[in-house]
Amino acid sequence: MTHDEVKQHLNRQPFVAITVHVTDGDLIGVRSPEFAYLPPNRNYLLISNDGSAPAVDRFIDLQHITQISTEDGMELMRKIS
Repeated sequence: MTHDEVKQHLNRQPFVAITVHVTDGDLIGVRSPEFAYLPPNRNYLLISNDGSAPAVDRFIDLQHITQISTEDGMELMRKIS
């Protein structure tokens, strides 16, 4: 997934909760943009613990994000060639 595609979801107004799908099969929920950090010009996404159990702290290379889905049905999928 590209930096701009991920940024599009994190900057959406109003924010809609997202689910990040990664290559190892994990699904990581982000209920608020305050719990995800996408550094400028970098190729990773940090998702921090939002206080729910179990704690989720993930450092994800953008190449390992296969899809981002939202509760309202908007989806971005990485094209695999």
